[in-house]
Amino acid sequence: MFLRALSVRTGEKRWEQAMLGSQSSWGGTLATAGDLVFVGDVAGDLVAHDAERGTPLRHFSTGNELAASPMTYAAGGRKHVAIASGGAIFTFALPG
Repeated sequence: MFLRALSVRTGEKRWEQAMLGSQSSWGGTLATAGDLVFVGDVAGDLVAHDAERGTPLRHFSTGNELAASPMTYAAGGRKHVAIASGGAIFTFALPG
């Protein structure tokens, strides 16, 4: 299984990252206007990738299987990303 970025204009593959497990074990994928791609992986990690190159930037272990997609929201003038894991919701302020 792979996380792939495709060009909207040409359909050409821009980059890909190998992912462990099957698609049904992923928490989901989210792309932001801030050039970040978030994915929940089979290990229960929320992973941030650089949207242009696909390079993994940050990993955060939630300690549980992810069954939901990451989401973004704004509060207090800042953008955040959140993900549900087990009985908890983890949220992080985005840079900028």
